[in-house]
Amino acid sequence: MTMGRIRRVWTPIEDGGAFRRVAAFTLTVDHRAVDGLEAAKFMHTLASLLEGAEIEQLCNCCAPPAL
Repeated sequence: MTMGRIRRVWTPIEDGGAFRRVAAFTLTVDHRAVDGLEAAKFMHTLASLLEGAEIEQLCNCCAPPAL
């Protein structure tokens, strides 16, 4: 899995629009070991989790504990 840089993209919404943080993710799998449908489900789940999170939450979840 790779992740591209996070960038701000103008996204149209009902009230006009807003800038959102967007990043591209790429998943490569060996189809001898993993079915493409399962890989697609994984990416869909990952996208759903990330779309509902604030960037601060994502950064803090992996931060080392304070000493």
